Amino acid sequence: MRVFGAIAVLVTFLAATPALAESPLPSSAPTVAQTSRRAGIASVFRVICSATQSEGSGFLHRSGNVISSEHVVRGCQQVTLRLPNNNEVVGEVLRADRVRDLALIAPTTRIRAPLFSISAATSVEVGSQIAFWGFPGGYNDAPPLFGAGYVAGLTYTATAGGRRPQWVLNAAINQGNSGGPVVLVETGEVIGVAVSKMAPLSPASKAMLDELDGQPIGLLLKELRGQVQLVVGTAVMLGDLQGFLSESGIAP
Repeated sequence: MRVFGAIAVLVTFLAATPALAESPLPSSAPTVAQTSRRAGIASVFRVICSATQSEGSGFLHRSGNVISSEHVVRGCQQVTLRLPNNNEVVGEVLRADRVRDLALIAPTTRIRAPLFSISAATSVEVGSQIAFWGFPGGYNDAPPLFGAGYVAGLTYTATAGGRRPQWVLNAAINQGNSGGPVVLVETGEVIGVAVSKMAPLSPASKAMLDELDGQPIGLLLKELRGQVQLVVGTAVMLGDLQGFLSESGIAP
């Protein structure tokens, strides 16, 4: 009888408080879909460096400039920015930081689209949900592809300035995503820049590829490796992005 009495009390309580099930999420914690609508599809561009046949991603910062990866624009003073509507704008590379793997591009024509803001946070917790946009290898349409995942941890990557910390993302960061924004879903602000997928080679495999460098079979193997889709990637960390912009005389 006590069990039936407890059930009756619980049913009465739930019936009297329907607002609990209908309450919207607080505006300070938007869903991934809300983040997508706000930050989105109109403000991430394909970055094309014709001189080296390199392609990647970039996003429109609130300064009016486009942020991308240094390795995407390496060897180019001018790049092509292909917008989601298929229009193309010429971009001048203002600054390229090989140590941080970041680049700042000034469009020669003003781009009217929503602007991304960089987070002012001093840290990001592992497990934070993130969203990202970009142009992974094999995808040729004009609008960027959306993805989501989590900050999984930290790694140290060899760069021109030595070993540098980068985010590890449990997300499908692949070749072509480099330079795209990594957005914290909770705030809708950028906390990093996609830089590479995690596809390490064994020492023996790397030595074999090095021996085949420049040969047709070596080029084919590198192409196939580049097209393999993985679900773990790395990103430039927030502190490096903030420092890069500050040194460029631009407020995050």
